[in-house]
Amino acid sequence: MLATTLEDIRNMAVELRPSSLDDLGIFAALKAYFKRYEQLFGVHVVFVSELYGTRFPASIETMLYRVTQEALTNAAKYADVDEIEVYLFKTKQTIVLEINDQGIGFSPDHFTAEGSGLGLLNMKERVELLHGEFELRSEPNQGTKVLVRIPIELKGGKTT
Repeated sequence: MLATTLEDIRNMAVELRPSSLDDLGIFAALKAYFKRYEQLFGVHVVFVSELYGTRFPASIETMLYRVTQEALTNAAKYADVDEIEVYLFKTKQTIVLEINDQGIGFSPDHFTAEGSGLGLLNMKERVELLHGEFELRSEPNQGTKVLVRIPIELKGGKTT
């Protein structure tokens, strides 16, 4: 029993910040997460990104990973979907993460009425800590979109 509990704790810690995030970056970490997610929840993830091999500061990669994880967990719990789309791309000055589902949706103005809404608030706070923008669009029976825009830090006059 103790061994099982310790293994569960270890797995939870790995999910919060997998070693692949540090070793390989956000693209590879998300690909690995989506594979586990599909196996666990039976929800297909369409991942579109041209950022293979692109690295960002650890704080940005961690935030992108955790926001994606929270949004997909919410979709698995509440959206009643078979497929989720995740887009990750970079413009000249911004990293953009967009997560879409065509699930049952909800009214964002009333999300605390049904549950704590802590996951949504945590996503927003994580993004804002990095001076980013967090946008949540959802309507009952219209699905949900999570949109994150993070400014790219300048280091030594170069875009990261």
